[in-house]
Amino acid sequence: MPTAPPIAHKAGPDDPLDSRIESAVAHVSYPAHPPVLIESAEHNGAAADVIAALRLLPDEAYGSFPEVAASITAARRLGRGLRSPSGQ
Repeated sequence: MPTAPPIAHKAGPDDPLDSRIESAVAHVSYPAHPPVLIESAEHNGAAADVIAALRLLPDEAYGSFPEVAASITAARRLGRGLRSPSGQ
């Protein structure tokens, strides 16, 4: 029996950060530099933690969202990561 196509999902505040970032920059044409990604996220009403994560990116051209996600993950692991509003 055929299955229905998946329903498009707009990332919400309870979704993992990567999903919310991907949703915020979904219409970006790659390659893209961080200022383009940040502008797209701001235009799409992204949350502050999404914008902060994009600001962690080194200024280089990213060829795809997986490259963006990998760079953000690496930056967070190096201690330049995001902290909660309470500083923890």
